[in-house]
Amino acid sequence: MTSSRQRQLLTVGGVAVLVIGLALLVVPREPGGGSPEVGFIQDMISHDAAALELLDSQLVSELGATAALVDGWSATIAASDGGAASLLESWNQSPSTDRLALEWMGHMPVGTTPGSIDPAVISALTTETGDDQVAGVLAAMSAHSRGAVLMARGLLGLASDDETRSFAEAVIAERNGMVVDIDRWFLDRGLLTPTWIAPMTTDPGKLDHGD
Repeated sequence: MTSSRQRQLLTVGGVAVLVIGLALLVVPREPGGGSPEVGFIQDMISHDAAALELLDSQLVSELGATAALVDGWSATIAASDGGAASLLESWNQSPSTDRLALEWMGHMPVGTTPGSIDPAVISALTTETGDDQVAGVLAAMSAHSRGAVLMARGLLGLASDDETRSFAEAVIAERNGMVVDIDRWFLDRGLLTPTWIAPMTTDPGKLDHGD
């Protein structure tokens, strides 16, 4: 084989390797079990479970006129999580996991999703009456919604999968809308709106959580 022929083969081979390499960069990669996308969706489904329990409980059905305010929230959250679960199924991933919550977020404290509703809170609300009970339900949903937004913003700073990013953007829009409705309920009654402070970061130098 002549040196000219060898050079031609090497050139062709180099071009082929380059084309394959570029193709691998362009072709979307399916998120795996350790990815931020999978971790975020799993955590969001888990995060929403207690909220759905509250919204679907007898407690909410007894809120009188305020029940109309939260009437569509359960359906909205369930539909959102249903679409997210379908994404996990398409990636051969389970909606549930033994992994600690928020590991995918890196610098957030792991263990509990931010703003999650403790079952004890739901139980305590059953002993309240009138506007105190309504205010308790809405305050719990406000913290829950703000926590969901925090996680979704964190995901936007980490994810590369477009479908998961779209899901996160929808979560931000939906849950911010819930917070606005909740704040309006309090303001209409001359009350202070619910406050909620996000858990402290484990990395004080990165407080943006993907904003």
